[in-house]
Amino acid sequence: MNKIKVTMINHSENYSDEYLSGLVRITYSEKLNGKQDVASQLLDYEKQNTNLIDNCVKFNHTSILEHVNYTFMIEGASRSLLAQITRHRLFSFTSGSQHYIDYSKIGGFEIPIELLNQPIEIQEKYQESLDTSMNYYKDLINLGIDHSVARQVLPNAMRNNLIMSGNLREWCHFLNLRLCGRNTSEIQYIAYLIYKELKKYNPVILNQVGPDCVQKGKCTQGHKSCGIVCSESELDNRFKGVNDENN
Repeated sequence: MNKIKVTMINHSENYSDEYLSGLVRITYSEKLNGKQDVASQLLDYEKQNTNLIDNCVKFNHTSILEHVNYTFMIEGASRSLLAQITRHRLFSFTSGSQHYIDYSKIGGFEIPIELLNQPIEIQEKYQESLDTSMNYYKDLINLGIDHSVARQVLPNAMRNNLIMSGNLREWCHFLNLRLCGRNTSEIQYIAYLIYKELKKYNPVILNQVGPDCVQKGKCTQGHKSCGIVCSESELDNRFKGVNDENN
C-alpha cells in the first residue's frame, strides 16, 4: 500500500460549492423565474450562499451534485481492487490490460498494510509466493506462450493503474461506503486519499461526507461492525505511516 498514489486528472470547469449553491437557486427562487439572463445570475459566485448546498446535502437532496464531475488516476493498486471498485457501476473505468501489457517488464506487487508490521519471516513468505508466480509467468512467456494467456498465473496483488470518473453525487456515495472500516484496507485507503483531494475542491459538501458511523452517528453494520468510528482524524492516524512513506 505504500506505493499507491491517487491523482485528480480532470474535473468540471465549474465545480465549487458556490457554483452548486447557485444551481440550487433555480429550483426555488421566484426572483429568477421569468427573468432575463438567468445563467449569469446563477454563475455569479460571489453572491452565492454556500448554506444552500450545505442544506441540500444535509437533507439528502443531492441530485444537484450530478452537475459536477471528477476523474482520478489510481496508480499502484492491486488487481483484486478491480473486483471491488467496479461494483460502483455508475462510474466509468479504464484499466491497465494484462491482455496487451507484458507484466514481466513492469512487475511490482501491492503489500497490504496488515503485513507491514508483521515479523520479517511472514513478509518474506508473502513476497516469495508473489515472486514464484511472476517467475512462472516469465517462464511461460519464454516458452512461447502469449502473455494474454500466461497472465492467468499472476497473483491478485499485481499492481495496476486505473482511471475512474464520476459525478460528485456518486463520489459522495462511494466515500460513504468505502471509508467504512469493514472494507479492505486497500480500498479504504484509496477512498481516504480521494476524500482528502475532493475536500480541497468542495469543502462544504465533503464536511458532511463519511461512513454511516460518522454521518448518522451510529454504525449500520449490525453484529459485523468494526467497532471503530472511522472519522477523518481516525483515518489520518491509521494511514499516517503509509502517507509518510509515499512522501
